[in-house]
Amino acid sequence: MAQPDDSSTTTSNNSATCRFQDDFELYSFEIVRAMKQKEKSYHPSQCLKCQIYITPTQRETLISSMINLSRKHNIKRDTLFMAVNYLDRFLKVVTVTEDCFELVGLTCMMIACKVEECQPPKMEEFLTSCTHYYKKAEMKRLEIIILNYIDFRLSPPIAPHFLEYIIHFHQHHYHQFSQQTYIELVNIANQVLLKILPTYRFNHIKSSILAASAFEYAKIICGYATSVCSYPYQDRVTFITISTTVDHLRDFFEK
Repeated sequence: MAQPDDSSTTTSNNSATCRFQDDFELYSFEIVRAMKQKEKSYHPSQCLKCQIYITPTQRETLISSMINLSRKHNIKRDTLFMAVNYLDRFLKVVTVTEDCFELVGLTCMMIACKVEECQPPKMEEFLTSCTHYYKKAEMKRLEIIILNYIDFRLSPPIAPHFLEYIIHFHQHHYHQFSQQTYIELVNIANQVLLKILPTYRFNHIKSSILAASAFEYAKIICGYATSVCSYPYQDRVTFITISTTVDHLRDFFEK
């Protein structure tokens, strides 16, 4: 019986690897370029600028309660970040009073769950989490209002999405760390993003910048204090912004 030709198999595998690398270069660049393009219209910078009754501290308290709710109901990380994006985009264009602010946050969470979760919590489960008393009819009516004001645009490019891309890009181009180290870095970076999510001082920074900065800060935490890596969506201004944001993260966590 003829034996398989090991050299031809190796050549075939190498060709397949090269094709995969070429595909990664082509499609990952197109995907991140589309995400960056979407980010411009989905980024609710300084969302409290027009608010009369809502303060950064109140926003922080609400988002912290949304984080706790997501843990209670095993809601996915991406769902939570999407809900906060809906909330901030709504706050940017509509003046909200204190008495309905909590309901706005929970309704944004409910909308995000309908988009992202396979088995979203029921409306009653959200309402029982409120410190105020609200009716189902109020939540349903507010859901329609929020959807109209955010133009039914429900797929924002959130920071965890950019972080996933950054990790793949870094592994593909730099080969700097072991697989286990990359897992550790992405876990730390995700924790950084979650920790700063309620904090208004980071609201003006785009998701792509926050993701890159969280990854760079995770490297510092793990003792890999190297210069900021280069990313496809990065120009000189972006490089400086990432470096500055890393400094802000160090100040925030190490003060």
